[in-house]
Amino acid sequence: MTLVCIRVLNNFDLTLRLLARAAVDRRRESEDELLRAEVASLVPEMRLTLATNMGSLLTLAAFVTSWLTGEDPLGGFAMTSSSLGAMAQGAGYAIPLVLCSLAARLKPVQQSFPVLGDLHDSQREIVHPIVQDLNSSQLLILASVLVVPTMLLLLPAAHGAMSMAGALLASDLVNPSMELAAGPGPAADVPLPLQWHWHVPGLVRRHAGALATAVCSGYFAAWFVTRQLDVSERQVVVIREAFESADRYFLHAAAERAAERPDLLRRSGGDTAAAATAAAAQARRGQATRSRLAEAADGVAVTSFAAYGGAAVYGGDLAMDDNGGGDAANAPLRQLGTEMAQAFKTVSILWLLTRRRAARLAYVLTALNVSYFGIIWHHTNDLGAPVTAALLATLAELLLIKHLPHRARG
Repeated sequence: MTLVCIRVLNNFDLTLRLLARAAVDRRRESEDELLRAEVASLVPEMRLTLATNMGSLLTLAAFVTSWLTGEDPLGGFAMTSSSLGAMAQGAGYAIPLVLCSLAARLKPVQQSFPVLGDLHDSQREIVHPIVQDLNSSQLLILASVLVVPTMLLLLPAAHGAMSMAGALLASDLVNPSMELAAGPGPAADVPLPLQWHWHVPGLVRRHAGALATAVCSGYFAAWFVTRQLDVSERQVVVIREAFESADRYFLHAAAERAAERPDLLRRSGGDTAAAATAAAAQARRGQATRSRLAEAADGVAVTSFAAYGGAAVYGGDLAMDDNGGGDAANAPLRQLGTEMAQAFKTVSILWLLTRRRAARLAYVLTALNVSYFGIIWHHTNDLGAPVTAALLATLAELLLIKHLPHRARG
């Protein structure tokens, strides 16, 4: 009986550690929710001020990068009629993006592609606290102070950085050094890169640099967006640890629930009469077990733990035995714990897969959008065109997130 008492105390300590770990995880998870609630509680002017400060930092980084690399920080934009014409072209280029945003929120489309709904839910969770109280003019200001600096950083600054990297690569790795060109030995007989006489078509030479910049900028922006939407490493570790202890934890939870509602065991056992007979036998056995535990404890205080009480009522140490050594009367309790653990694992896997699929879709869409803006900039040679297209597309997304109702989860 002393062994039984030690086993009960060990399981009690294990469950307390599990509950403490769950509380820590919930506190960590609630940090993001507290941050969103704090942002939502700010007045609109304060939110716009924070967005303006962030945009100022991005603009400063873009101008410094462009200055260091010798790139035009405005990307060819100027207060001229040609730039106004480029902005008008950008408005036309934004129409397909706006139409795609509207079509993606249609019910038939979301029924055919449920991952779109998951992506929109993730976007709404992050963006809605920022835009919920803003009017149309404030939304326009918010989009402007975020989109314009982002385009300055992703297009002209990134193009200048890649151009300098390409120049350094060509001078240090492609062009032969004087020592290698004139040095004796076998290396002098090896054809050098400039002697390979590669033929690169003129069309590729003219457009490869711009396309490479657009693609690289798109993938960088997509990586940043995915970091906000994807499952974090800490969440994966928490889910893995929860999987390892789910069976044991939910066996205790089943004992606690069964102590409050004995009818759960009858439904889980499948045969009401047999389960009732087994419950009565377990109750008698539990009474004897409590008497033996009281004699063996010899003055040890009994802990007020709900799972311990349920285990005593339904067979004492049988509910705490994780080795499957109980008799047939304990089968309904084990079945109930197994069903609860299986339900928890299923929900966790579905949540993990849903977040991963939404993050992958966001990665692809963001990379395509930024690459599209880069191609527009290369085609018009004026940053006003991609900035206008991105501004209108972003403004449409913000309006849809703000005004469309939240999707009900079935």
